[in-house]
Amino acid sequence: MSAASGSGRRYLSDNEIAALASQMRVADPTNNQGDFKTFFRPHVFLLLKLLGVQGLDFKDPMSDEEALRRLRLAWWDSQRLDYLFPGKTFENNDKLPVAELPSWPGWKNKHTTPRMIGAAKLDHYRDADKLDSWVFRHFQLSAFTQAENMTGAHVNPSPMMDGSWYGVKNAMTSIALDITQEGGKNVPFLAYYTQEPESNMLVMEILDVKQATWPDPSEKEWKLIKSCQETKFGHPANGPLVPMLQTPKMPLIIVRYAYTEGRPKGGLQFMLYLENKMKKSGMNPRKAREELQRHLQSGIEMHETHLRTYARFLSANSDLLSDEYKEELQSHWSGLSPEVIKETNISFIVPCLRLRWRTLEEITLGHKPEKIADCNKCGKAGCKLSCGSCKSVVYCSAECNKADWAEHKGICKFSERLYKSPRDLPEDKFYICTRGVHETIMENGFAIEQEAIKQSGCPKDGECPPNEYGNNRFMIRIQAPPEYAVDEGKYKGQTIFLFDRRRSIFVRNGPDDVLVAKKRSNRSIPFDKEGHIKFMKLVRSKGLAKQLLYLWAKRIGDTLEIDLEDVPENQQQISWN
Repeated sequence: MSAASGSGRRYLSDNEIAALASQMRVADPTNNQGDFKTFFRPHVFLLLKLLGVQGLDFKDPMSDEEALRRLRLAWWDSQRLDYLFPGKTFENNDKLPVAELPSWPGWKNKHTTPRMIGAAKLDHYRDADKLDSWVFRHFQLSAFTQAENMTGAHVNPSPMMDGSWYGVKNAMTSIALDITQEGGKNVPFLAYYTQEPESNMLVMEILDVKQATWPDPSEKEWKLIKSCQETKFGHPANGPLVPMLQTPKMPLIIVRYAYTEGRPKGGLQFMLYLENKMKKSGMNPRKAREELQRHLQSGIEMHETHLRTYARFLSANSDLLSDEYKEELQSHWSGLSPEVIKETNISFIVPCLRLRWRTLEEITLGHKPEKIADCNKCGKAGCKLSCGSCKSVVYCSAECNKADWAEHKGICKFSERLYKSPRDLPEDKFYICTRGVHETIMENGFAIEQEAIKQSGCPKDGECPPNEYGNNRFMIRIQAPPEYAVDEGKYKGQTIFLFDRRRSIFVRNGPDDVLVAKKRSNRSIPFDKEGHIKFMKLVRSKGLAKQLLYLWAKRIGDTLEIDLEDVPENQQQISWN
């Protein structure tokens, strides 16, 4: 797409540009490899694995349609579309009303290049308004986990399918940054391409940038947000919120795009349309040609497999829009020729691209995670009235609750045995009180702290989290600090964190937590010192990097009973984002 003369850059002549344009064509409509439905079955399962879904294999007996359905769900959830459109699902017959979202104020204006990434490098209060003016915001970071950002695993992804999701995320997260740096008027289109011999290309015209705000925090979330402001950022809990804790604004970028493959003659009329559009903005023909070339030259090179996956992602999003909406944008009243309408499609991008925990579980299971809610007295299903103290059992009525108390009270406050006689408990189990300090938001890779808070199942200090598993056991993840001395009861970096896959329970355990709980909530929580040392020796001996271990657990009243004998095999293959 470019020509060089010495160390400078030479603009192509009109004839040279025309010759290049004649070599581009839209993919054959009868064999469009940019359509979502053209994914091969093994690729669908590989993409789901790259998204963080575990336990699925392309040899699974599920149908191809079901596999594609799960991928659609993953892509829906990764963009937080249910936040933007409450009540909608990816399976709804009615389509997403994107036109009802307000346009991002000033998205066409050029802004200062945002060299600072993350609130840590910003003045928390002074730069808040500046951040709000950027379409960029923080959201490009939320595409990647903390580990990915630290290791740079996404910087040079594999050119094959096993690197395609990194490739797509890298491409998408650049869009909001491009708009912020250049301004919408200076970004007439975005180009992504492959090198010879394929010469595939994805060209996108940005039609609008919609601004969507997450739902306002609940009362419980506000409490967590203010606590996080004080404990994590060192600012007064009742002071102005730091940018990372403000209600985020998500850019929904509406695009007209064409995906091309191969070089037969015929040309891409979409490029001529974009050139004419620049002429109509006041550019003379020569300047328009130069701008066309400049933007083609500044396009992003992608591997062929990555680019095709990108086009298929746009195809999946396009299916979520109503035909009437797309036809309105694709009508001849918009200045489009029949050839351009045939070559292009309307879609959108929301640059978040991280699956949430419950959806990971739903995709793995094939259905939404069920909360065990059978009455602890009569067995009636679908109960919502829980034990007010331990929240480990539910009842259908106050009558059943009262009638069951004589039997339930023996385990309701099971943690009291950790005060009195912890050595009388089974040696192959480790018991942790689920009461304690819960308002610590774990670092989870999301750029926006509110994302962690919204996904957190943490109750208030001193309260137990609801039991979603009934009497069934479930897997928990244990994260221990890198330095930890267990010999002779000497502690260094002593707090460990435990949580389940859907984050319905989050427990801290360590000697200092007893003091913290007493100071912050005036509550006493039990701590089994000898059991804790034994537990940590197991983590050090069998955990990944002596820090990470998955174990089975179940709720016993206000405690978490952890099985120390039945350690799940293949720990390396268990992964929760």
